[in-house]
Amino acid sequence: MVAQENSPSFDVVIVDNDREKSAKAVALAFRDKLPLTYLVEPVRGIARCRNRAVATSRSPFLAFIDDDEWATPQWLAALERESNESAADAVIGRVEIVFDSKVSELVRRCGLFDPSPLPDGAIVPWYMTRTGNAYVRRDALPDRDAPFSTRYDLIGGEDVELFRRMIVSGRRVVASTTALVFEHRPIRRANIRWVFRRALRNGGTIVDCEWTAMAPLLRLRQGLQCGWLGARELARAGADWRREDGNAGRHLVASGEALGKLLRVFGVRIMEYRRHT
Repeated sequence: MVAQENSPSFDVVIVDNDREKSAKAVALAFRDKLPLTYLVEPVRGIARCRNRAVATSRSPFLAFIDDDEWATPQWLAALERESNESAADAVIGRVEIVFDSKVSELVRRCGLFDPSPLPDGAIVPWYMTRTGNAYVRRDALPDRDAPFSTRYDLIGGEDVELFRRMIVSGRRVVASTTALVFEHRPIRRANIRWVFRRALRNGGTIVDCEWTAMAPLLRLRQGLQCGWLGARELARAGADWRREDGNAGRHLVASGEALGKLLRVFGVRIMEYRRHT
């Protein structure tokens, strides 16, 4: 953030979700270089941390970046430019992944880490949204101070759920390829177990977002069909495991998403953020 060029004026809000204040030393090291506010949210929950940051900032526009990401010098300028040119309510920037050298090809090519193919100004569907590199007009939020649902505190997916509500209500969310950030992926967050668990979580998020209005019997039928699809995709992943890592990874993700839908129909939620990662 120190290196931003030609950007609008901004302040930085950091919310540490650790009672022990593990981020304090790093955050305060930049206090002389940035207009920075450091806060501690002692109650575990990713949504409540985002809400705390939103409520603390008084800016009419909010730029989100994750703690494992770093921005290019033109990041904020590019987000503001796209927002102005497209008159959008939110802009989703491009994220490129920097993997640890030990991360396998299966994981790298599984589909979860692919950058968005959408060009500048293209409408972004809800399932391709995220707050890791996003720029949002505060007035477009369904709640100006607490837009993220705390139902997702330990689960994740609160950002996708928020953007879906915004899009359904008529808000425009567009893409930017020039607003670029990089994200580091260590092996502990880019291995087969992590990928499958994230896919399960994603399947549950889809059910929460799109299946809530379904009649119970139809919801059950859809869930059982997803169970069959998940088993089929898992078998395909096994068949391709040695021959083609890319296909195997994509089948593994498809299996996880389908089985995640089945689990959610039966009331199971994947608590991805139950522990610090």
